[in-house]
Amino acid sequence: MNEKIVCIYGAGGHARVIASTIEAQQRQIAMFFDDDQVVVESSNNQYAPGLALSAPNPFAHPDHPFLIAIGNNRTRATIANQLKVEFTTTIHPSAVIAPCATVSEGSVVLAQATLQTGVFVSDHSIINTSASIDHDCRLGNFVHVAPNATLCGGVRVGEGTHVGAGATVIEGIRIGKWVTVGAGAVVIRDVPDFAMVVGCPARAIEKHLTEETKMGSIEHLQSLCNIINSIRQSAGRKSVSELKLEYHLQQDLELDSLELAEMTVLIESKFGVDVFEEEIVTTVRDVLKKLK
Repeated sequence: MNEKIVCIYGAGGHARVIASTIEAQQRQIAMFFDDDQVVVESSNNQYAPGLALSAPNPFAHPDHPFLIAIGNNRTRATIANQLKVEFTTTIHPSAVIAPCATVSEGSVVLAQATLQTGVFVSDHSIINTSASIDHDCRLGNFVHVAPNATLCGGVRVGEGTHVGAGATVIEGIRIGKWVTVGAGAVVIRDVPDFAMVVGCPARAIEKHLTEETKMGSIEHLQSLCNIINSIRQSAGRKSVSELKLEYHLQQDLELDSLELAEMTVLIESKFGVDVFEEEIVTTVRDVLKKLK
């Protein structure tokens, strides 16, 4: 695997920041992948060719690792669970990384960020510009610490959580999974899963349980997305990057009766549930209710 050349998933503003970080490391970009046919200008005025995710053979560079350059944590998690490729990391040369800090695969550390000793950053996380992560903090998968945010020593951050720009989390705090910490918030108490906190001191304004969460784990939704995409790919149709609860299995996802039967078999094999037993199932929402 040639780590000097990287493929990037995504082609928006965050992808351009990732591209400039890769180039600052004296590495090259092989290609950008996106849902649209794109040509992306990188920071050194060179152009990298774009290729749609739905192309018949998107993996034109199997010898190069990938980065998912998408800022939305849920979308990044969905794509990461679909792809069967090797991932790399990128760390801007201006970032300060202690020798005992760990940055796991798929994660990025951007310009002037600081990771002190004992910090552990799990897979596919973003440590954004000038963020400061003090000693012995541990971050779960798919976390985003936004620009100028500060985590003091020994903080724990759960999977999928977003710590907003300029927020401060005092030492030893536990933040749950899929939490949103508002920009500029000062967190002085532990935060439960799925909460949204803002202000100084930070207070919960809502527990933003998504409907997906109420009906089952995000892993169920990702597993269903993988099953549906395997069926669509076998039929020569493009993958979907994420499922919405209101998607109709036949009208929106284009599954015919034979493909619905195949989906039923695959779901029963994985979850031990016959989703079409006893009542009609027509949408993603209906399927998730059966898996709850």
